[in-house]
Amino acid sequence: SQVYIDQHRKLKQHRWYKWLSQYLFFRIPLFRPDVFLDRTYPFIKPLFSRFFLRISLMTGVIGLYFVSRQWDDFIHTFLHFFTLQGLIIYLIAIVFVKIIHELGHAYTAKHYGCKVPSMGLAFMVMVPMLYSDMSDNWRLSARQQRFHIAAAGIVNELLLANFCLLLWVLLPEGILRSVCFVVATVSLVSSLAINTIPFMRFDGYFMLSDAWGIENLQERSFQLARWKLRQWLFGAIEDKPELFSRALEFKLICYAWITWMYRLILFLGIALLVYQFFFKVLGLILFAAEIIGFIMMPCIREIKYWWSLREKI
Repeated sequence: SQVYIDQHRKLKQHRWYKWLSQYLFFRIPLFRPDVFLDRTYPFIKPLFSRFFLRISLMTGVIGLYFVSRQWDDFIHTFLHFFTLQGLIIYLIAIVFVKIIHELGHAYTAKHYGCKVPSMGLAFMVMVPMLYSDMSDNWRLSARQQRFHIAAAGIVNELLLANFCLLLWVLLPEGILRSVCFVVATVSLVSSLAINTIPFMRFDGYFMLSDAWGIENLQERSFQLARWKLRQWLFGAIEDKPELFSRALEFKLICYAWITWMYRLILFLGIALLVYQFFFKVLGLILFAAEIIGFIMMPCIREIKYWWSLREKI
């Protein structure tokens, strides 16, 4: 009962902290795609076959081989997009790639019999991105199926990059070749440099959670890392929050510390970005709010908890 009471207390956030969280990240559902997915899934189902996977891998190997033979031309193609027209092409490519990414999640969820209640726009520090509601996936008992759904967006982007690289090699100079180049590079950068990072709640986080078989990975690893920190500082004053094997415990603690360092750098960067892009008074207020809300407050809460354990210490 105490666990449920603590969860209820955590939901009662201060208004300013709640507003700050919503300003940092919020979602706007745009439509319910379930009927559309049910109707179109029979046309997409052949893409889940091993034959299509083999064809895609073969295409990727051939494309990478021929691109490596023309590497100088491929690299110099970047220079053609430092113009207004190039920027517009990149923005259109990003939207197209992200639609393919989200459809990958949605159709894979549908492949395993799950519903997709909504799709829409999510805003992270006012930067828009597409999202799909994958909350129904957690009723799947097979971790492998949940992993496939989490990885589907990245897989779709990599497959898209495979075909576009091969088309870039085959097509003559022109707008179509340039578009293939843009789609391939956007897909590779987005999938490998952003979505695979497991320290924020993007695809990489859910993939790691399913790979390790630990639901609510971040919160449980944070609790374990905080317990380990108290043990280092004050000795054995409390029991472990959970019992894991020694190897898994080490991985969880390392993951928690790396996530904390990553978030510290990220939140500092966001705060500086906010300060630069808003007028100075508002930028300074938002900068201070982020530093206090997302960096100082967790530290203060931990120190208050230490004070509650002062008798044991």
